Amino acid sequence: MPLFLDAGGGNILAFFELPHSPAMGRDENTSAWLQHIALPGRRPALEAT
Repeated sequence: MPLFLDAGGGNILAFFELPHSPAMGRDENTSAWLQHIALPGRRPALEAT
């Protein structure tokens, strides 16, 4: 289930739950508690969905 929040300043914060997916690998150079991905997007494209 995705959840999108307007973080202000043209930013959107999104959370995703993938309950039936295999466990994700992680970058050993990143803290164990951090799972993060950032993607660029255009506001008009996001508002059209």
